[in-house]
Amino acid sequence: MSYSLDKMRAVSLQAVGGAWCMDVEELVRMNRNTFRPRRHRLAGREAILQHLDAAQTSMVAATRLILDSEDPEEVGGRYEARGGRWVWNGTRPGDGK
Repeated sequence: MSYSLDKMRAVSLQAVGGAWCMDVEELVRMNRNTFRPRRHRLAGREAILQHLDAAQTSMVAATRLILDSEDPEEVGGRYEARGGRWVWNGTRPGDGK
């Protein structure tokens, strides 16, 4: 897990209550030598894309594809950020799992 001390890192992308949400994590300075991760949740397609565009992350194109092609009402799991990519973690309706 790598961090930049001045940026938030995407952690997960999931549907909550029929809307897309993305959890992001940032390191917050506790004292001179100690940082603690703090999570925030961004809700809604536009807020997520705005954050990713501002962060100039390589995940923008993949996130747009997911947000445009997946119906948040039908998502039964979440995507986790791993190595600059979204990895599915869950089952979809009709998967038989």
